[in-house]
Amino acid sequence: MQDTASKPPTPPQKPLPLNVIAPKKPGIAPALPSLSNKSITWHTNGGVYHGELQNGKRHGQGTHWSADSITYQGEYRNDMLNGQGTIWFANGDTYQGEFQDGRPHGQGTEWHAYGNIYQGEYQNDKWHGQGAFWFEDGSIYQGEYQNDKWHGQGAFWFADGDVYQGEWQNGKPHGQGTQWSTDGSVYQGEWQHGLSHGQGTYQSANGEIKCGKWKNDVFIG
Repeated sequence: MQDTASKPPTPPQKPLPLNVIAPKKPGIAPALPSLSNKSITWHTNGGVYHGELQNGKRHGQGTHWSADSITYQGEYRNDMLNGQGTIWFANGDTYQGEFQDGRPHGQGTEWHAYGNIYQGEYQNDKWHGQGAFWFEDGSIYQGEYQNDKWHGQGAFWFADGDVYQGEWQNGKPHGQGTQWSTDGSVYQGEWQHGLSHGQGTYQSANGEIKCGKWKNDVFIG
């Protein structure tokens, strides 16, 4: 029901724009070296490795050029990517950060060829933990991830100026959250699968207040 008598709750303060500059992409992949130094350069499944070896395995610092035009430069342990390194993919994507047993794991940054950037935590090659994502259109997400999806607490700054801050589930607002719109209105309350759903309060810029139950983005009283 619309409430005009009682004073509405004060909306929380709108989050400030994310004061973090998107990380700069690494330079181009290193060029294939001369194959004259046979002691540290060898072919693997059509690719080329140049770097340190231990007991016949890649171990230490090295660079690998694969037959499918993927280049890795960084640390190896027991013939696997382990430690700090950078991968340049054939499609133009780049990853720089920590590896564990051949997969991104720990802190890292991922640049997509079409302009998007992720920086944060990885677990077994998935975005998992705290991270930030910059979209090509200027939108930004910062918060928690689970298995490559926004999940937990986070904030999203839309390119048009709207802001959502609150709980996420499987990539969508879900649970308690607040959205500030560029028209001056604020919704604070429950969300379900990306829509205002449950108990919530809407306050427009001109003072209109709707406090009660919402269903699929519609106020039902």
